Parts: sequence; C-alpha cells; structure tokens
Amino acid sequence: MPFTEKSHKPTIHGYVKPNAGDVLPHHEIACAYSTQVQAIPNQRAIKQKHRRWGQRINEQVEIARMLDLPMTQALTINWEQICGAKELCKSIQSAFLRRLLRLSRRLRFELAYIWVIAFGTKVGLHSHMMLFWPQRFLRDLVRELHRLTQDPTAIHIQSINLNEQRDYHWGNYLADHIIKHTYCSQNRNFGCSRNLTIPC
Repeated sequence: MPFTEKSHKPTIHGYVKPNAGDVLPHHEIACAYSTQVQAIPNQRAIKQKHRRWGQRINEQVEIARMLDLPMTQALTINWEQICGAKELCKSIQSAFLRRLLRLSRRLRFELAYIWVIAFGTKVGLHSHMMLFWPQRFLRDLVRELHRLTQDPTAIHIQSINLNEQRDYHWGNYLADHIIKHTYCSQNRNFGCSRNLTIPC
C-alpha cells in the first residue's frame, strides 16, 4: 500500500471552510452545519463549542454503530497538494465521495462517512474523514485513492480499532477542527452521509 498509515493523532493546523453555495453530493446532508461567530471567542466559549460539536459527532458515531455501519477507516487527504488550487478542492472532494458511493453500491454495502475541511500553514487545504468501509474491500478503497494521486505523502489511511472505541477518539479529533479558528470563516466545514443525519 503506497499511502502512509498514521499510528498517532496528527497535528492540528486549523482549517478554512468551503465557500457558501457549494454543490454537495445528493446523498449528503442538505443542511449546512455552521460554526459562525462574529468575534474571536474566549477560551470558555471554545471549550463549550468543542463539547457541543464533539457530542454531535459522537452521536453520529453512535448512530453508525447502531446501524451496523461503524467508522472503520480514517483518512487524511491533502486536496491542495493533489489539485494545486484551493478553488478546485471542494468540487474534487464531492466527486470523490460520489465515486465512493457508486463503488460501495457495486460492492453491495452501505457507505457512511463524516468529514471536516481543515487548513494547515504547511499542507494547505485538506480534509479528515471517517468511513464505514469493510476491511475485505480495503483494496478497492486504495485503488480509488490511487485515482486521486500517486503521491504517497498526499493521503494517509488508518484502520480504526473499534474494540478500543477509537472511532470516538477520531470523532473528537474532527470536532477539534470544527471549532478551531471559527472566527476566520463563516462557511460550512463539516458534513456527513445522509444515513448519519441528526435533525438540526
């Protein structure tokens, strides 16, 4: 497998959110989870917001478990490194998720995922994802990742240990990105598959 696997929690660099009005895959939730604020939040507000978003993602992780669609794979994809232009990153991610949906249907299993957009000063625009993807079809997922890039530094993939509840660990990690520097942007930076939707 040419893509590197992470054995530890990656460093958080922050994020920027996608532009408002971006077209989402039809299977993705229509409501835009928003983290809009008007001023730089204090530390107490940041902790409260982190707890709220951490709880929301953990609820989605629980829904995935109840549906027998637990988050089994963690992905970090450096979209800016792959496509070279921020303006193309969000449309490429949407197309990638649509391809995964079609592939999962051919393989006859139901896809579930949660993602956040992030921005690092060194790596640029990238995303972190959790997926339900059966281990027996992992080669098919890697093959789809190869369609994005042959660069082994642009994509990191790691299996999630469900026995140690690492899906909740990754849920908290995604929540970190949602609340970090929320005052820098007012657009959506978070999404999930429709089957994990929690009523807004």
